[in-house]
Amino acid sequence: MKNTITIELADTDIVFIYGHFQKQLAEIDKLASFPNCPFDKSTIKSQKLPYLSVLEKLNAQVPNLTKMDKYF
Repeated sequence: MKNTITIELADTDIVFIYGHFQKQLAEIDKLASFPNCPFDKSTIKSQKLPYLSVLEKLNAQVPNLTKMDKYF
């Protein structure tokens, strides 16, 4: 059974987390694109999973967040 915790965040907190996670994903993608990247694809994927999971949940709760994607 999956435990669920409810956390109430202000809109500015949500935007901050969303933006920060988008930037972290971009950094991981940038690192993965280097020819001499020290990490294999499965490591890169596992590094991205927590960020993607949170972003998916935030997008489900606040669909308008995706309008900000072009700024990251």
